[in-house]
Amino acid sequence: MSTRILVVDDEPTITRACAKILSRAGYDVVEIIHSPDALTLLRQETFDLLLTDIRMPVLDGMQLLTEAARLDPHLSVIVITGYGTMEDAVQAIRLGAQGFILKPYNPEELLAVIEENLRRRDQVRDSVRLQTLLPLLKLSDALQEGKGAESITQEALQIAAKEFPAGSLQLWLQQPEGGLQCIVRTNQAALTQNGFSEVDLKAVIRRGQALSRTKTGDLIWEESALKQVTGICLPLISKPELLGVLVADLPADVLPLSNFQLELLQVLSRQLGIAIENINLFNRVGTLGAFNKNIIENISTGLVALDYQGNITVFNRSASILLGLEAGDLLRQHITQALSPFSELADILMEPLSGDQATIHRNLVLKHWDDSNLNVVVTASALYDAQQQLTGVLGLIEDLTELKMLEAESRRLDRLAALGEMAAVVAHELRNPIAGIATGIEYLTKRLDLTSAEYQGSQMILKEVDRVHRIVEDILLVARPLNLQKETITLKSILENVYQRHEATLKQAGITFSVAIDDSLPDLFADGDRLEQVFDNLMSNAVQAMVEGGRIQIQVCPEIERQCCLIQFSDTGPGISPKAQEKIFEPFFTTRNRGAGLGLALSRRILEAHGAGIAVTASTETGTTFEITFPLSERRPGAP
Repeated sequence: MSTRILVVDDEPTITRACAKILSRAGYDVVEIIHSPDALTLLRQETFDLLLTDIRMPVLDGMQLLTEAARLDPHLSVIVITGYGTMEDAVQAIRLGAQGFILKPYNPEELLAVIEENLRRRDQVRDSVRLQTLLPLLKLSDALQEGKGAESITQEALQIAAKEFPAGSLQLWLQQPEGGLQCIVRTNQAALTQNGFSEVDLKAVIRRGQALSRTKTGDLIWEESALKQVTGICLPLISKPELLGVLVADLPADVLPLSNFQLELLQVLSRQLGIAIENINLFNRVGTLGAFNKNIIENISTGLVALDYQGNITVFNRSASILLGLEAGDLLRQHITQALSPFSELADILMEPLSGDQATIHRNLVLKHWDDSNLNVVVTASALYDAQQQLTGVLGLIEDLTELKMLEAESRRLDRLAALGEMAAVVAHELRNPIAGIATGIEYLTKRLDLTSAEYQGSQMILKEVDRVHRIVEDILLVARPLNLQKETITLKSILENVYQRHEATLKQAGITFSVAIDDSLPDLFADGDRLEQVFDNLMSNAVQAMVEGGRIQIQVCPEIERQCCLIQFSDTGPGISPKAQEKIFEPFFTTRNRGAGLGLALSRRILEAHGAGIAVTASTETGTTFEITFPLSERRPGAP
């Protein structure tokens, strides 16, 4: 979710200027010039930061600051004024402000103060998350003390409840006989009359999806619609089981759940699911030693433990996979020697041993063993014994690559949405002039000699007009939803049609072509014309890349476990640079001097409309391979 900022100033020019600066920086901004309206909005919606003037009529900035802090303790506040004094600054800080800006200011100063404020806020939130999850992270100690699921989860929920003073947190677990039992409930007095029913909770478990309730009492499943939420049910998932439900319930007359509260609940539900499954596992395994080893080896987070001298004592399977190193070769080695290819990571894991800082939290980009980049977050915490003597370091390495990919995909979809708006304008503004130009040229040249230079020039103009028209149509196809005409087709016939269209060009370019299709491949339910368009684009790009001849090979086979068809389209051309691979599916990106850069963007759009995906790998030695995963599960309605 993007950071929401509320700007309040009785001078419209100031609010507009602030909003413009912040919007350009990627923030979600709401601007208000009447401070009472701001207070009304704060009672209805949640924001991450309030930027307010001090001197305002009716309700000044200090009064607004006081009310805002009462309504939402998580709200960060920065005071901005042209008449500030030291007394104003002291009073604002006492009332809860985290920053103070004097007018006039430049955009860089404004953004710097806001970014620093949000950075400090994130540190506080990280601390809250860690404190909430601490009982779950100390699971082994709790089990050794004989604590059960109810006691361990009660401690975690009681800590989390401090962030929901007006609401109630509840933990419901599935029972062996199929029912649900509430094993933990905080703030019994805050339970609402319109809370979630047992039918709602069972639906959450059945679907494995969060269910939210808005201030108006509406129930919604869509995660993208999490606004004005006063209650939420989150499934406790531990593959392959759904263990129960975490419920947060607020009265309808209080402020909705903030982005941070929702994020905290989501993190807590994931960790609760893991913790409860681990408790069940402990009960089955029967010995704490086997239990601890199993947890360490099977958690998805990389875990590295050091003794007080910096020697590795634990290096779990996830850490081995992330770094491409064998755990058996590293145990009892010093961390700087064992992780010499990852010196920055080794330095972070060693920092807590210096005693300057007990916990380190850093983001890193590591080079994976397959030469790809890994975005990771590293947490290194000092370990102490019962006498508070430093005994070592526990390091956690979490792979954020998938999250970064999802964020990149979200940004791409935002760009496509903006392109969709632009496309409608482009189509309207260009189609009529293009048609007029074409009609005018045809009228002016209808009496010309077909062999004359004037006629030949007119045909060149018409050809370029047609090219502009095709570009406009491609823009519309990339940016707007596709209307697919699906039917049962064979991929073999699609590829044969594509080959026939390019056969002469391939022979002229000295390019050999081969197709290998697994005999067990079932028919596809798809839009055949659109799929031909995808392979036409790939074929044209490959031919244009192999100016000195080469080979194009297509391999197709079903992957039953993934319920998809894997299509590999390979050529022996010069390959694509890593930098170009990152942008190759973006609209208007091209590596050629001539071309609109829409072919691959349109191909990806067509495949996504079918529920399929496309990825590229390339090198200067082996050429380029496009890998398409096409779903097999979808069938024509009514088909067996």
